[in-house]
Amino acid sequence: MACANLDVFGGGVCPNGTTVGEIGESVSLVASLSKLIDYLPSGGTAGKLGNLGINRCFGVSPGGELTGGGSKGSGGGVLTGQALATTLNAVLSLNGFTPGGITGNLSGFSITATVCTKRSGPDKVLDTGDDVTQTFPFPTCVVGKTVGQVLADANHFLAGKGSTLSCSASALNTALSNINVMFDQCGKVVACP
Repeated sequence: MACANLDVFGGGVCPNGTTVGEIGESVSLVASLSKLIDYLPSGGTAGKLGNLGINRCFGVSPGGELTGGGSKGSGGGVLTGQALATTLNAVLSLNGFTPGGITGNLSGFSITATVCTKRSGPDKVLDTGDDVTQTFPFPTCVVGKTVGQVLADANHFLAGKGSTLSCSASALNTALSNINVMFDQCGKVVACP
């Protein structure tokens, strides 16, 4: 793997490259890729973290949260999972794995009302005849914001502090989901048809 030397788990220290929420109400994974796989995808209604007023730092024995098929997002539901996936994508981008069509890194990418990407098709090779171009409409509350700003707002929301962008949990989840799906299969930003 090209990113095999990148330790998103921070050597077992929290917060790290898997942390979502904010200090005082956050979730971090510290143990291994297998724990990350157990935590994702998270299910349940998009919302805030469990409102326990704690920083959850899941290691080798995380308790009942991890189920092998996804988690409940520690109370934040699918929004927790989308925030975690976007966080990981941003960390990878800062370490040289930036999606095509983006200048700089993923966190600095400015969101428009619609963003189009081209992704590899069934052959898993970009720029061949089976590629898929898709349009992703974004909620108005995030238009003109960067991926980093939307992710920061989602973390603020997950921590139980509301949205500084006046987004609902559902709108933040849609925005982060779009960001994550846009770049599947080596996707790159292209002009919309």
